[in-house]
Order: sequence, then C-alpha cells, then structure tokens
Amino acid sequence: MKALALAALLTLAAAPAVAQPPPRICDKPVYRQFDFWAGRWDVSPTGGGPVVGHSLVEKLFGDCVLRETWTGVGGATGGSLNMYQDTTGRWRQTWADSVGDWTEYAGQRVGAEMRFLANDTNRRTGAPIVRRMTFTSLPGGEVRQLIEVSADVGATWTVDSDLTYRRAGDAR
Repeated sequence: MKALALAALLTLAAAPAVAQPPPRICDKPVYRQFDFWAGRWDVSPTGGGPVVGHSLVEKLFGDCVLRETWTGVGGATGGSLNMYQDTTGRWRQTWADSVGDWTEYAGQRVGAEMRFLANDTNRRTGAPIVRRMTFTSLPGGEVRQLIEVSADVGATWTVDSDLTYRRAGDAR
C-alpha cells in the first residue's frame, strides 16, 4: 500500500504545471465605455429618413475589441476595430471600407459621448483635413454618430454625416 501511495505522489510531482490563464486586462471598467454601441442596428439619417445601412457591432477577443461590420443599402461595405489602449489612455478606431477609405481615429469618452479625432486627407483635393467623430448614447438605447470635417485645423467644421443607430427590428 505504501508503494502505491509513493507511486501516486511521484506521478503528481512529475506532472507538468498547469498554465495559469493570463490576467484579464479587459475586465477593467474603462473597456466597457463603448459597449453602448454593441448590437445589431438599422441606421438612418438623424432627424428622419429611410434606412441607409445596417451595422453589426460585436464584442470580440475576450471583450477587448468592438468590431463593426457595415453594409450600406447602396452596396458599400466597411468596418472598424475599436479598442481602449492602456498605454495611451485613449480609445482607437481603425476604419476601412470598400471604396478605399482608411481612417485611424483616437479618442476618449466624455459624459455620454465617445469623441474621436483623425488627421486625414481630402480624397478629391489631397489637402489635409481633420475628422471629428462623436458617438452619443441616446435615451431609449439609440446611438447618434456625427462625423464632422475641418479643412482649417479645427477652426470651422462641416457635417460629413449625421446618423442614428436604432436596434434592428425596432419599429419607430
């Protein structure tokens, strides 16, 4: 009996150590700041009008990343990856689409809004521009996305798009 117990102890001692899972950094509350955008959406111009697209925003990779998949009613498609970066204390969004646009945004949450800025180039003229994108969590679970453009380093802004995201199937 002693030999059997000794053999069992030797087997346990020889077993490889069980790897501990890495710490879940994305459990920090700051990683939940943009969760209000997660969901399946029908998207229309703010203030009314027909649906112009559909968006699926999913939490991925241990809830560290939000991924948007956009399908416009005219056939254009695109998407973004969104993540909080501990090293910079900022949110990042990378947008790319089927018409050749690629934009790198950085921002932060202020109140009920996610505010992003991007240095970009006007595709028609080649001139530098600044993009300002704001997502606002609205009452009733809707989300407003306002994108503005400045050709004078932020002195003046013009609206590029103003959209409201409504939960898919929400008849309003």
